[in-house]
Amino acid sequence: MKNKFKMIYCKKCVIPNTRPNIEFDIHGICSACNSSKIKKKIKWSERQKLFLNILKKHKKIKKNNDYNCIVPVSGGKDSVYQLYQIKKKFRMKPLAITWRTLARTQQGEKNLTALKNIGVDHIDFTVNPEIINDITKKSFLKFGDSSYIDHLCIYNLIPNLAVKFKIPLIVWGENMFFEYGGYKKEANQRTQTS
Repeated sequence: MKNKFKMIYCKKCVIPNTRPNIEFDIHGICSACNSSKIKKKIKWSERQKLFLNILKKHKKIKKNNDYNCIVPVSGGKDSVYQLYQIKKKFRMKPLAITWRTLARTQQGEKNLTALKNIGVDHIDFTVNPEIINDITKKSFLKFGDSSYIDHLCIYNLIPNLAVKFKIPLIVWGENMFFEYGGYKKEANQRTQTS
């Protein structure tokens, strides 16, 4: 019996169709490569104005709240720099939140320690390692992805904490569907308001 699954690779970047949520157009080009074409057409000055208006709207802190935004921080250089910009350049009062993955590097740990120098409060969310190890193994066996639990937790933890702490703005560094390829509807989403 033949295997019905056929491996397809993007004709530009060779990403395979095994990547979750990746889509291919009729020419065999993945959604991530198609997104990169869109970036060249973005009017960045207009995007900056929109961003500044969003920050201005949320700059005032409501009573009983010390923060006007949440910035998810992985420990990578991009999210730490983003947090620095939000705090120092745009004068926001962010709460930094990290989901502690099993794969944290020494450099990532140093970068997260450096958040103290930026002057922000930071929640480094950690759960029982026995439970995470068990879930990680199960998700690897079921989905072939040892980071599956990390993705689920990151994209659920942050909005839930925003609701819990009544913080109306989350400054997320990237739209993963747009940057790395994914469903068109999610890739086109820029801001979400409640």
